Amino acid sequence: MKENYRILVVDDAKVNREVLAQELAESGYEVIPAASGPEALDLLERGIDLVILDVIMPEMDGFEVARRIRANPRLRSLPIVMITALQTAKDRVDGIEAGADDFISKPFNALELRARVKALLKISEYYRKLEESYETIHALQQMKDDLMDMLIHDMGDVLTLIIGYMSEIRTKTAEESVRRYAQKSLDNAFVLRNMRDNLLDIRRMEEGRLPIIREPCNLREVVEEVAAQFEMMIQEKDFKLQTDLKDLTVNMERAILKRIVQNLLLNAIKHNAKGTTITMTADREDLRATVAVEDNGKGIPSELRDKIFEKFAQADLIKKGCKYGKGLGLTFCRLTVEAYGGRIWVESTPGRGSRFVFEVPD
Repeated sequence: MKENYRILVVDDAKVNREVLAQELAESGYEVIPAASGPEALDLLERGIDLVILDVIMPEMDGFEVARRIRANPRLRSLPIVMITALQTAKDRVDGIEAGADDFISKPFNALELRARVKALLKISEYYRKLEESYETIHALQQMKDDLMDMLIHDMGDVLTLIIGYMSEIRTKTAEESVRRYAQKSLDNAFVLRNMRDNLLDIRRMEEGRLPIIREPCNLREVVEEVAAQFEMMIQEKDFKLQTDLKDLTVNMERAILKRIVQNLLLNAIKHNAKGTTITMTADREDLRATVAVEDNGKGIPSELRDKIFEKFAQADLIKKGCKYGKGLGLTFCRLTVEAYGGRIWVESTPGRGSRFVFEVPD
């Protein structure tokens, strides 16, 4: 603990201030006296460690002084001890509501006074160290976040180059095998870019920085476009893709809607065995557009169906044998769908498959 604690003693009676000052000085504390509430508030700028405050004073009583201390963000953790002749439960409740940490009755006992002051100063010191640790952790976290942002943006630049080069190879080469491998590389680069975009947008949504753009968007066209994008992956895994799409228009940013559908389809592709049937539907129910991606894979236990939408829930899910939700794709889907006033959920029967559904106002 620090040395030379400074204690502000506030009492309109001079004799009371002197008695308190003498007792506290004998314990090694530096005592600063104040004869009124306004004077005490002025003296708080001197680096006070604890306040001993009389309640009944003219001009400004102790309750008001305590309230003004607590109203100052820099002084909210400053220990306040009220020393008073008031004894009723209501008086103590009023003191607590005003911001008092402890009470000592008049006439006070010197041993009790010293013990309570010592205890509050120790608690205050622990609190100060905790705040310093929090500030250090916050600064380190900010450094980590800034570094992560730099890496994510740099990753985007590299992915753009890879996609550009592989597109050139796929277009200009005459060999079928080279075109096929170029397309596979492109597919994986698009998946990686989708993961990067999920991470960026989740950060923006959590910080309230992602704008909600509403524009007419044809749902069927978006779903068909996404299905075509993953056509090679679907063929290589021997999946059967079935679609039943109504011609619907929703008021969502097209790029966001496309990425929601991408994440749901990619989730089914990544976490199901060869030969799985995937069904994609788009329909309207009760003035809301509904999209579903259904598979006939292993399914998800009921106790994990909400958890798979949580951010970074992989460790717990893997322990419980659930392959879904290993990344940020489903988290992105939940946050964006809810931001547009919709909802997302999963219906699943272990051993019979899963059906991921989201609905938004159309």
